[in-house]
Amino acid sequence: FNANSTLADSSATGTDAVSIGGNAQAPTANSVALGSNSVSNSTTLTTAGFNPGSSAISAATAAGGEVSVGAAGAERRITNVAAGLNPTDAVNVSQLQSEDAKVNQIGTSTAASLGGGSTYDTTTGTITNPTYS
Repeated sequence: FNANSTLADSSATGTDAVSIGGNAQAPTANSVALGSNSVSNSTTLTTAGFNPGSSAISAATAAGGEVSVGAAGAERRITNVAAGLNPTDAVNVSQLQSEDAKVNQIGTSTAASLGGGSTYDTTTGTITNPTYS
């Protein structure tokens, strides 16, 4: 194993935390900081995640830790992510684009069903008012 860093050593002071990379810091319990200057220091882990749906669809819960691959102002892109399968898996851009296409298809179909020259704008998600004679 070889490593090359001119930065300060990493620090994992949180209980069961892991820090990999020069100056990477993981002060939060059960968290991981990956890469140089990454920081996993969320103060909102006990807050339930964003969930716009009903609780019947998915109940959002607080996180047990976090994985950080960057820091505020020094974000990183995670690449080569497989499509998520389970409700708590990450999604990739391909999956989001597929859902966007479905929404656009429904919007276009709805506007066509309304008739009267109604149109659907894929950029804004709005349907124009139909005009009937």
